[in-house]
Amino acid sequence: MKSVSQAIAASVVSGTSVWLFRPADWPRWTRWGYVMAPSVVAMAGTGLMTGLVGASQDSHPEASETDSSDEDTTKQEWLLSFQSAPIRSRWLAVIGAGIAVSVIQVSSLAVDGAVECWLTRRGSRRPRRVMGAAFAVLTLLELAFNAKNANTSDRD
Repeated sequence: MKSVSQAIAASVVSGTSVWLFRPADWPRWTRWGYVMAPSVVAMAGTGLMTGLVGASQDSHPEASETDSSDEDTTKQEWLLSFQSAPIRSRWLAVIGAGIAVSVIQVSSLAVDGAVECWLTRRGSRRPRRVMGAAFAVLTLLELAFNAKNANTSDRD
């Protein structure tokens, strides 16, 4: 984040979204979309990266001779080596990415419900507000931590 006001705004938006939107109240098709849409995007991205989607086998990007960055060259070499992997390995990577994202999304719905039940059993009359406030604070802490790490990496 470039400023404190942006960090606070992101924190407020994230906390408010947790407070206002209860996944258990969503229709089944919305929860299904919440799980499947990111999975499809992950699979498409992995398919593009592995060369299964988009580019043909003959049109792999070659490492540019004018690049002086070792990091860029290493990334290009890794991408070319992954694109030359057997087709079965590439399909397994695409399917694995989709499954991993689906599991994470389903887990997030389960954790949300479990935390809400736990807070209710502990006597909270408005568990979504407590969850929203906690999420806002955690978001703010994460942004502060990332900004601190970005500042220390700039000095190196």
